[in-house]
Amino acid sequence: MYYLVKKGATTLTIYSEAQTATVPYNELFNLSPTAFGETVAPYSVGDHIEQALAFRQTLPADEQGDINIVTKPEFIKLVITGQKEATAIIHDREDSLAMTLGLIVAGPFFYLLIMLVLKSFGTPALVADTIAFVLTVGFIIAWFILVWSRWSPEFKDKFEKLVNKRFKRQA
Repeated sequence: MYYLVKKGATTLTIYSEAQTATVPYNELFNLSPTAFGETVAPYSVGDHIEQALAFRQTLPADEQGDINIVTKPEFIKLVITGQKEATAIIHDREDSLAMTLGLIVAGPFFYLLIMLVLKSFGTPALVADTIAFVLTVGFIIAWFILVWSRWSPEFKDKFEKLVNKRFKRQA
């Protein structure tokens, strides 16, 4: 049996002649083998690759490139790898959220630390308060930009490479 599927970040879209369904990976991943077979059986587009190719040609041209024709074992592997990737994405978001909440909680302490350092250098109180406030707010804004922007994965990869290169163990 052949299936037409389109892989997303956290979902899998399954195409058939009767219907199209977008299903989260975890729903398919958590099914028993029997239930999985029963769930995906209606989405089969035929027993021969020619039938699957013919059905794929009936879909809009802009979608055809993203759609894969897979057999049932390939479908199962796709669900397993998709579930792993989706779980990694979810954990990454949770980590970013936890670090952001930690930063917000630590913000007042960061402010006090900057203020104490500036006052220890003899900076007037009003100037020390203003500088500490600006630096704290700027730090929090920079954090949000780095963590929650579309550039976050690029920064994360560069940072990990830098740390790995800097602290590489000598064999």
